[in-house]
Amino acid sequence: MLYRVSLNKFNPITHNEILKAISNLKNESSPSLDKISSDLLKKHSSTLFKPLSYIFNLCLLQNKVLDVFKIAIITPIHRKVLSQLLKTFFRY
Repeated sequence: MLYRVSLNKFNPITHNEILKAISNLKNESSPSLDKISSDLLKKHSSTLFKPLSYIFNLCLLQNKVLDVFKIAIITPIHRKVLSQLLKTFFRY
């Protein structure tokens, strides 16, 4: 099922952006919620980047987001751990 969402005007997602996003994925053989592993995406990125680009740009163009794009795994981080992470990655 598709839902209408209000999106601002976006530039189209380029093939290079798709390829870069795929190459930046962690190397994992276990599949995520979509049953697709990052290893599979990386192995077949030269075949998948065009259809993925088309799907993402179609979503932006039609102001619609597929339900599968709305699913996420949220892991809470304890405040103390979060504070330590922020100090590690950001300078004050």
